[in-house]
Amino acid sequence: MKANLNRLTILPLLLALLILSVSFVQGAPSVQAGGKVHVVQWGDTVYSLARRYGTTVAAIVQANNLANPNWVYAGQRLIIPTGGTVYPPTAPGTTTYYTVQKGDTLYSIAYRYGTTVSAIVAANNIYNPSCIYAGQRLVIPTGQLTSLPPAAVTCYTVRKGDTLVFIALRHGTTVSAIALANNLANLSFIWVGQCLVIPGVVTAPLPSTRPIAVPKPIVVTPPSVPIVSPPPIVPPPTVAPPPIVSPVPVQWVGYVLTTTTKYVAFGEVLRVSVIGQKDLPVTVSTETWSTKGLTGSKPEFGEYTCEFAPLGEGTFTVTPEGLGVSLDVELDGIGVTYVEFSQQPGGKLPPDEGEEPIVPSATPPTPGPKPLRMNSPEYGMQAFLWWRPETSHRDLGLIRDAGFTWVKQSFAWREIEGSAKGSFGWERPDRIVHQVNEFGLDLIARVDHQPQWAGGGFPQNGPPDNYQDYADFLYAMASRYKGRIRAYQIWNEPNLNVAGRSEWGGRPPNPAEYTALLKVAYEAIKRADPNAMVISAGLSPTSRWDDQAMPDEEFLKGMYAAGAKPYFDVFGAHGAGYKVPPETDPAVVARDPALNNNDPSPEERKRIYCFRHVEDLRRIMVENGDGDKQIALLEFGWTSDPVHPEYAWFRVTEEEKADYLVRAYQYAKQHWSPWIGVMSLIYVADPDWTESHEQYWWAITYPDYPEMRWRPAYVAVKNMPK
Repeated sequence: MKANLNRLTILPLLLALLILSVSFVQGAPSVQAGGKVHVVQWGDTVYSLARRYGTTVAAIVQANNLANPNWVYAGQRLIIPTGGTVYPPTAPGTTTYYTVQKGDTLYSIAYRYGTTVSAIVAANNIYNPSCIYAGQRLVIPTGQLTSLPPAAVTCYTVRKGDTLVFIALRHGTTVSAIALANNLANLSFIWVGQCLVIPGVVTAPLPSTRPIAVPKPIVVTPPSVPIVSPPPIVPPPTVAPPPIVSPVPVQWVGYVLTTTTKYVAFGEVLRVSVIGQKDLPVTVSTETWSTKGLTGSKPEFGEYTCEFAPLGEGTFTVTPEGLGVSLDVELDGIGVTYVEFSQQPGGKLPPDEGEEPIVPSATPPTPGPKPLRMNSPEYGMQAFLWWRPETSHRDLGLIRDAGFTWVKQSFAWREIEGSAKGSFGWERPDRIVHQVNEFGLDLIARVDHQPQWAGGGFPQNGPPDNYQDYADFLYAMASRYKGRIRAYQIWNEPNLNVAGRSEWGGRPPNPAEYTALLKVAYEAIKRADPNAMVISAGLSPTSRWDDQAMPDEEFLKGMYAAGAKPYFDVFGAHGAGYKVPPETDPAVVARDPALNNNDPSPEERKRIYCFRHVEDLRRIMVENGDGDKQIALLEFGWTSDPVHPEYAWFRVTEEEKADYLVRAYQYAKQHWSPWIGVMSLIYVADPDWTESHEQYWWAITYPDYPEMRWRPAYVAVKNMPK
């Protein structure tokens, strides 16, 4: 009986193995006539195989349906098409449907089907070519499928000092095209020896090296007399020349302002500033190449007219057009170098040969005062720069590279003046303010979280027992960072006292108490820095009204009743989008139980469950004669949280989050101008967050280090029109 059972067990196994082997043979890629199969060896690359067999990277990629030409492995069997392989055609003008797999990019799909990225984008009405997801069904417009011509793709091996910006410049393509072609998750990380597919171009040889003379700074001086039309040419009279009148020295002089060797994102190697000049073309040259006409295109840099990435380390000559002056700059290809050209009427002549110019302090120059009114809207993100300096530079670069001009950062009072009144530790805030200024960003400093010695229900976040202690701290802070911190947020969500989220020291929300704190804070900041912007606390949208919470509308009314109007420049609000698109009417969500989670509150209080609830706060400001002031949206966004029940009911997908954020900015620009100011979305992720943190699910990036992974929302807001 046991032997029979063994036979019965073995026979099905043999049958299964036979079926699997037949399936495997049937599913194996067929070798076309003139092709061969190569078993990948350790050290092989698609590029080296293409050279060995006299074919192209594109042909191997297409023959094997490779999603990423950089990823092959030892033992992998690759079809090597030779002799001009032609792949089976699809009837011209037909349409194919493709379901996106993990690791796919539009570029790899276009390769696979012999079409183009732009054709797929147009056929599917894709807003952002960088955002596709596993399971998405794409229409693939196809015609005759033939192997791409050899000139369509170049493989470039990364060398020391390379950046994606340099590689793109050298090959006449773009960073985004290279990223799509190689499925690069992080544009800041490439390595020496990596083989990058360069789409659509053939590497052009660099011009031959020729020595150039390093020009000295040239002094430009005005003529001492007006220029007039010359008289007819006559023999010069034999008279003594008129006395020479020395002109007042007026010159353009270039100096290296600062150089930092901290980690930076790709492309941030050299930044050129010309004081008093906007959009001034700049030429940068070295022995092997020259880049001309670099013109300022990022107004968030203030006076900065251009930034670019040279080849790497070396000596570069920077020449702003029309100034008649050049500056020789030596770079290491790693850090950020700032060069500034400034006119110095009545100043010294430039340094003589061999004399080094005086290099200013490494602290960026204090910007001039900025207006208390903002463009409508302006773009900001909340970041976490306090505890992890190794990620600060990276995250600020992400914000700036997205075209955003503001960063919001919390400055915990207890972390600066924690041991005793008057005993300050400025090391971390000094670093943060310095870095934000380096990146040319405006800073919102949220100041709360009192120290233990100040009372206020410590360790809960709450106002101090003596409000003057808070005012004294703000005076010290605003004095130290005068002109360097553009805006101060006075506390956060004082209308909440919910267990675990108390922002008012365990006491019931009280708009009169908050107004008293706001008054002393406003006066202290303005005494130290009259040009600093004071923003009232961001109020949390809530329908609850008891000793645990107060609706933001009622809290704002109470502030006006307590006399708050003269004591803030900008009103602070929060604007969660909950589960609906940003254009949704508050009246709709108030009446629909599915959109307000069956909230039993009165209908007028259920208008909070959408982005446009901010309009209700604006109406109260107008009713109180404060319509000239702007609103700063200090926190807003959508969450994809499946973990925490209090948030999971209104979660959206990551793709919906990306779409809604873009539409929120567009809606505000169209309907809320001129009263909306900065809109600060949440968050650039704290690197220490995990999925157990509710903030993790609101973020637009993942909390990774040293790598950085973007969620679709970051890519979407980076690419949206500003």
